[in-house]
Amino acid sequence: MKILIRIAVILVIVLNISNAAPINQNTAETVAENWLSFYGEGQYQVKGVYPVSENGLRYHYFIAMSPSGFVIVAGDDRLSPVIAYSYEGEYTAPDYHSSLEEHLAIFKADLDYALENQLIPNSETKALWASFSSMAEFPDTKNEKEITPLLRTKWNQNYPYNALCPEDAAGPGGHVYAGCVATSMAQAMRYWEHPARGVGSHRYYHSNYGYIQADFDTLYDWANMPMSTGGNVNIPIALLQFHCGASVNMNYSPDGSGAYVGEGQNNSVNAFKTYFGYSKNTHYRYKSNYTAVNWKEFIREELDNLRPMVYVGYGSGGHAFNLDGYQGNDYFHFNWGWGGSYDGYYLLTEMNPGGSYFTEGQAAIFGLAPDIVARFSLDKNEGAAPLTVQFTDKSSSDEPIVNRYWDFNNDGVIDDSTANPVFSYDSAGVYSVRLIVTDSEKSDTVIVTNAVQVYSYFGPIWYVDQNIE
Repeated sequence: MKILIRIAVILVIVLNISNAAPINQNTAETVAENWLSFYGEGQYQVKGVYPVSENGLRYHYFIAMSPSGFVIVAGDDRLSPVIAYSYEGEYTAPDYHSSLEEHLAIFKADLDYALENQLIPNSETKALWASFSSMAEFPDTKNEKEITPLLRTKWNQNYPYNALCPEDAAGPGGHVYAGCVATSMAQAMRYWEHPARGVGSHRYYHSNYGYIQADFDTLYDWANMPMSTGGNVNIPIALLQFHCGASVNMNYSPDGSGAYVGEGQNNSVNAFKTYFGYSKNTHYRYKSNYTAVNWKEFIREELDNLRPMVYVGYGSGGHAFNLDGYQGNDYFHFNWGWGGSYDGYYLLTEMNPGGSYFTEGQAAIFGLAPDIVARFSLDKNEGAAPLTVQFTDKSSSDEPIVNRYWDFNNDGVIDDSTANPVFSYDSAGVYSVRLIVTDSEKSDTVIVTNAVQVYSYFGPIWYVDQNIE
């Protein structure tokens, strides 16, 4: 099931303080049920409500839903109604990990600012509250574009994912944490299943654990890296996580391990290119160097090209996680690297009511893909025989691609060598398609199983009226 989480932006205009008020629990429950029922499938009911308050101020309600999922509803109508939601997962009381806790702090800051400056919601925010608190007319979302989450992994930093990291009795499972940087790198690499074998080795000194060394000239067993370990030690995943950490001089700790994604010498960008065979075009960008509109455009372009990202933010914590999908213009899917906990769609736009800046330190790796990738698209994938299909090569490489070998029914016979061939399927069946691309030094192969389904053509059906007069 697709998980959807949306983070709402504060939408305010300085007018007067009338018609702005805290949200009571009954309204919050109604909004939660209506929101999930509108955006999801089936009916949802409130299972438990957990108000989150500080100093007498209600910031939001964490609402656990039945049969599954949760909704975080704003505690004041100066904010848009729903801060976050998910259809999946069994939740009781909120137990936010540090990344999400820091993100939710943004909304606390937004509400504090709105109250201090006597701001009120604008007409769009008022309309959302009216719709979802009373089952009024809902917004039209039919034309929203989306890239569904590219990552299927639900990996974590703790045991058993850290099983090959340095030993420490104070850490989870007797080892230090693998680190959020290592986990986000590993999940991106598992998506690509690249490299088959790394390059070189790296050694550095840690003040608590001595010399830490990794030999990347080893085979990575992608086929035996499941989407989740289920609590059991999986050596291929643990090895990958450790190698990612060692490649960036991970500052290991039993309380939490840290490293740099784009800054300094031993960072993720350099490691991807130096040890793991990723494109020389892999690079790091800071959100602060662009407008909010341009930043979102750049990210959508990455995801349109099916490249999941390593993302960094928010505030002082320097958390790294994966950004791997989007819905509409503003909501982007985060895989937090905490075993699937609270994964979902979030807003990237800075929350800056009245000019205050509350989201800091956002940055991301762009162009993250292997140095050569075989990919293609097709204009149709089913129909009656004879079925003519247009194939389009969408492969990429650091060097010019010099050869393409197409096998349209995966029988081992090369059927075409052009960039964008056309092939006609004359017989009914289900066909897998193979494409091999090469540049001057490297090659890559992609096989799409059951890519084309061709039906038999029985001709027109004639109906006879036996009551002809």
